[in-house]
Amino acid sequence: MIHERKIIRLQDFDYSRPKDYFVTIEPDNKKYRFSKIIDGKIILNKIGRIIDEQWKWLFDRYPYIQMDEYVIMPDHFHGIIRYLPDYLIPECVGDAREHPSGHQRAGHDPPLHSRKIKPLPEIIGAFKTTSSKKIHLAGYTDFKWKRSFNDRILRDYELGMKREYIGNNPKKKK
Repeated sequence: MIHERKIIRLQDFDYSRPKDYFVTIEPDNKKYRFSKIIDGKIILNKIGRIIDEQWKWLFDRYPYIQMDEYVIMPDHFHGIIRYLPDYLIPECVGDAREHPSGHQRAGHDPPLHSRKIKPLPEIIGAFKTTSSKKIHLAGYTDFKWKRSFNDRILRDYELGMKREYIGNNPKKKK
């Protein structure tokens, strides 16, 4: 019998549009911890440092998203991803540009609307894939993330509340 995957995203919603998204990501097996909390402060372990590194990598890799608050808890991760309404495109000078080979090629960069902006599930997929690979290389070969992730499309008034939630999360855990 084939099980159908439960769809947890909004149907007919463009997850690449300029919005703020609150995400929660968990490991498949709670035996892998990411951090300890001591006196309300987070102390990352090796896995937690990899998660931190790869989370930051996302925002260097994809210029149309911006990092906001995030927290690496012992057994889960919360973060806010902001999709930017526009992002800077290098301007072309004239009608021709020099190719790295030294040859000239005609044309400009494609307009913003024709550039591929990865939707949120693909961005989180990139994070989970790259962090898993690095975690495996660090010796935790059976580490896996849970399938999918939880998200909330934030309304304007919710952004501050989610930032506060993330900031207070470690203080609530003993």
